[in-house]
Amino acid sequence: MRWLSRHEMPFSSWLDSIFPPQALLPESRTVELQLNADPRIFLQLPGALSDAIFEARIMKHESPLRGSSSPPKPDLTEDVVSVDAIITSLYDSISFRPGTQPDYVRLKSLFHPQGRLIPPKADKDPHVQALDVETFISRSREFVVISGLEKRGFIEKEVRRIPESFGTIVHVFSTYETRYTPADPAPLQRGINSIQLVKEGGRWWVLSVLWDIERVKVQIPPKYLA
Repeated sequence: MRWLSRHEMPFSSWLDSIFPPQALLPESRTVELQLNADPRIFLQLPGALSDAIFEARIMKHESPLRGSSSPPKPDLTEDVVSVDAIITSLYDSISFRPGTQPDYVRLKSLFHPQGRLIPPKADKDPHVQALDVETFISRSREFVVISGLEKRGFIEKEVRRIPESFGTIVHVFSTYETRYTPADPAPLQRGINSIQLVKEGGRWWVLSVLWDIERVKVQIPPKYLA
């Protein structure tokens, strides 16, 4: 018996080969269809299901890490000098060209040590998950490989920004669109990032990113679109 690789079957078929459809909750099946549109949506799956998928390694992707040597640390000081700089850097760090992954070093440098990322909550799930940056990166690193996004690429672009500020704190409602590449004519998905920023130690930090995705029953209001 030969195991099919991830790239020899659609992602939905691969998921069903591990978890039969009857074993999935209805909201999980809905999320399954959205996975390639936003890699962060993987974090919305029920805990037991997402943990099991992360344990289901495809043989040639057993380790998503490439090599053991650490690259030189880039100078990221310009990323945090202003609100505009840190939000632009946030979007740049999670976007990546085909054949690469998100810039996790840059992403981590933007977040406060107590920073959190909070994925969308499934409709029937009473709880949200607030992830620390290391947990988010660990899950994202594997999902980008398993889902095939590493080969296709992923672009998340800000299309509208509404900031509110007082003293050293800033809240931003940031509307986004996702695509595989900048050349794709239509977005895969739209949503809103609710971003909390704080200025501390002479620089800006991302304290939290809470987001939700547009869907049939939850449309983005016109005031949040360009």
